[in-house]
Amino acid sequence: MTVCIQELKNGKVVGEWMAVSSVCAARNQLYAIKNTKTATSPGVIIEESRNFIALHYSDGSIRKYQIVKYFTKEPI
Repeated sequence: MTVCIQELKNGKVVGEWMAVSSVCAARNQLYAIKNTKTATSPGVIIEESRNFIALHYSDGSIRKYQIVKYFTKEPI
């Protein structure tokens, strides 16, 4: 199954990461995003599961990174 990570800011899609061929590969991308965003930004993790993370930033914005099916954009 082809999947990708979708970035949402305050509920609106603002970006998408490179498509990969497995959920395991997408989860590795998601963990890398989590490690990068929490280390370099003042984001606080407010919700997390195997398939998504949500971060709250000091400007009041909430960014969610979720694994979705590439062609239909449905969350898995």
